[in-house]
Amino acid sequence: MNIFANMASLVGLLAMSLNATSLDSLIEKALIEHPSLEVIKQKIEATNSSITLSRKFANPKLIFSINDIQLNDISNRSIEPMQTNMISLEQKLPYFGKRDAKEESTRATKKIQEWTLEDAKAQLVSRIKQSAYKVWELTTLYAIICKFEDLTEQSIDLNTAYSSTQSNQHMGIMSATMSLSDLKIKKNRLLQAMESEYARLSYLSSQKVTDVDITLIMHKLPSLAKLSQELANNYFIKAEKSSIDEALATLSLKNLNHYPDPTIKAGYFQRGSFEDYVSLTVGVPLPVYGTEELKSEQQRKKVLERKSALSNTKLKIKSELEAYYAQMRQAYITHTILTKESMPQIEHMFDLSSSKIVSGGDLFKYIDLIKQELGLKEQRIRAISQYHQYEAKIEALLGVQK
Repeated sequence: MNIFANMASLVGLLAMSLNATSLDSLIEKALIEHPSLEVIKQKIEATNSSITLSRKFANPKLIFSINDIQLNDISNRSIEPMQTNMISLEQKLPYFGKRDAKEESTRATKKIQEWTLEDAKAQLVSRIKQSAYKVWELTTLYAIICKFEDLTEQSIDLNTAYSSTQSNQHMGIMSATMSLSDLKIKKNRLLQAMESEYARLSYLSSQKVTDVDITLIMHKLPSLAKLSQELANNYFIKAEKSSIDEALATLSLKNLNHYPDPTIKAGYFQRGSFEDYVSLTVGVPLPVYGTEELKSEQQRKKVLERKSALSNTKLKIKSELEAYYAQMRQAYITHTILTKESMPQIEHMFDLSSSKIVSGGDLFKYIDLIKQELGLKEQRIRAISQYHQYEAKIEALLGVQK
């Protein structure tokens, strides 16, 4: 009965795979629609407005005043020359170069955001790949366990025929039955894990995913030296470099703030019984308390801080690359050992043992071999999956977005 159930499950998986979504299409849609990327894009749009604002002058002040109101005769505006009605316009003029420096600082901020967006894309692609590779691992393990479940059931059915004449077969059948229960529990766990992984993949790809078309094989291990050279493409490092440019541009602006911005005020004074007149006023702040120098010194320290942060980031990302590569290499070695050494031996022993079971041999040894072969195949599947998952993590460090 379970054989037919397993066949139905496998047919269902096959039917799903025929209509499965490709990994490339998942990545393509996620890069267009994922909300986490949209947040950064909106920040960039806001910074574009800030660039435009950086070139603008401060708003002028329009001032209207009535001077010298005589309380004993409020309505009379002809008593003395000081009685004036005044309207004036006041404008602050930024010192030459300040607007350019402010624009440069804002553009550097935008560049940081652009690199952050590119890094977020690379990280998102990596996470989608890792999730898809995990789905492949779980689906492949499920198919393998279904095959071994069928094989165990066939062994039980075959040996039941001998149990009436060979009393020692009962213990073998009991062992096989317990092994069958373990396989059913594994299948159930895998189904639950697949459901969770599909939910994660659906979020990452911004669409409902119930199947994915993917096939993984072990390919040649790249050299660490070559991968290290490609770290120059890391977007997070580029963002850190742009943060230094931003800090330097801000430092230039603060240095320019040592030169005060003059304010020009022009007013027109109207008098009832006397001649009208115009006034012109120029005001300049006096930087006598050293505030501007302290701000410049503070900003110079920020420049040094960001340079140190860049050095730290480079070391951190290099160590991450080496750690991921070590895990990737370990998976590669494990797969090589299983494929070239362990699997051929266990398959040979399995073939010999299988012929003995057909003729009524020891079921204990046969079930033990089934467990060993299943364990080795599970390790090989996981090794392939882990190899590609760590490769995807490395690709994120290298700025890969496909």
